[in-house]
Amino acid sequence: MRLRHDGQQNWSPIRSTLGVSHLVNFGGLAASLDDKTMDNLKQQIDKALVVKVFSIGDKVEILKGPFKGIEAIFSTYKGEERAMLFINFMAKNLTAKFDLKDFKKVA
Repeated sequence: MRLRHDGQQNWSPIRSTLGVSHLVNFGGLAASLDDKTMDNLKQQIDKALVVKVFSIGDKVEILKGPFKGIEAIFSTYKGEERAMLFINFMAKNLTAKFDLKDFKKVA
């Protein structure tokens, strides 16, 4: 945050950011959050963004564990950090739960 010549904070860069409609303030003073609360909010946003990456039927490649390198089909989300995948392994169709970070979408 830059200070103006009169010692006040310059909020113009934030107010002109795409998607910002207004700043929250109380009695003319900008509201603030402590670092712990901000980190928690960032983690929640990151989780929400990850969830939107996969759709039912997407081909994925497993990156870790005993199924590493095997292609699977995305089935559904199972909580905030896990998903169910369909795997064809040794001529059998399996459904297994994986962490979202343990597979990636195949082009």
